[in-house]
Amino acid sequence: MTAGSAARPRSNTITVRCLLFASLREAAGADSIELTLPHGSPVTALRAVLSERFPSLSGLLSVARFAVDGEYVADEFNLRDGLEVAVIPPVSGGQPEDEDVYAEVVRDPIDPVVYERWVQRHEAGAVVTFLGTVRAVTGDRRTVYLEYDAYGDMAVRKLREIAQNARERFGLERVAVVHRFGRMEPGEVSVVIAVSAAHRAQAFDGCRYVIEAIKKDVPIWKKEVWSDGTEEWIHPQAQPG
Repeated sequence: MTAGSAARPRSNTITVRCLLFASLREAAGADSIELTLPHGSPVTALRAVLSERFPSLSGLLSVARFAVDGEYVADEFNLRDGLEVAVIPPVSGGQPEDEDVYAEVVRDPIDPVVYERWVQRHEAGAVVTFLGTVRAVTGDRRTVYLEYDAYGDMAVRKLREIAQNARERFGLERVAVVHRFGRMEPGEVSVVIAVSAAHRAQAFDGCRYVIEAIKKDVPIWKKEVWSDGTEEWIHPQAQPG
């Protein structure tokens, strides 16, 4: 072995790139940041560094989830140098995977009739369509508009998984789920879920399952802008109590 071919010692640190969304993105003032961590650091170490850098968001970061390559990873997951990690705040939203499931994230207005017609089948005796719309008043506060942020590729993947799970669990014929992102005014449709089934109970139960799963697992967030000039990213799971 020549002097020039000697192996280089392994670095004691790694650098990871964090993708930020919603309130995390606004706090950092950027869509992403790079952080240096000790070699072999798990996700818990990354969470701690982020909480130290953004103390005002420590509560939110304590319940945030982390994703690599479009999949959630556990706190024990060991980070590697050069890895891209999506930091997923708690969530409040393609292409068809097969002929009976459709999932998509879009910026343009949604026409619910398109998806309602798509799920209709001769084998189905029931079609249920759910529309999530922007409400103008919450309690005593008036909403000027909502802004939705989404981690696009992962959001579509999770929507598709939820739709497939619903179809198998409730024996549905077809499932379509479409979520918007960007700015939306009161009255506009933010999400459409359309399902068809042999019987109405299956269709109602399947539709409810899909919307509840979206609120829990899909990396789509909303910011409410109020008429008094204040604004707030809504992260229900991060609220105390």
